[in-house]
Amino acid sequence: QEVGVEITQGATVPTLFIRAEKSHYINPEDEMGIKIMYPNSEIVSINSGHWVHAEKPEEFYNSVMKFLLN
Repeated sequence: QEVGVEITQGATVPTLFIRAEKSHYINPEDEMGIKIMYPNSEIVSINSGHWVHAEKPEEFYNSVMKFLLN
């Protein structure tokens, strides 16, 4: 996909978004758009900076595994 091109179609497969609470990449006002584009999605918040997997590896792992096993 080209950089800067607007995404007009999401996915219907189960999708996990992991939000870092100290990062501004996924903001609360983004949730409605995410749910519209990815109706079968789940958003998990972890109290960390942008590099969630490095800062909170156990919480990241547990969130991913819970999602995959459900």
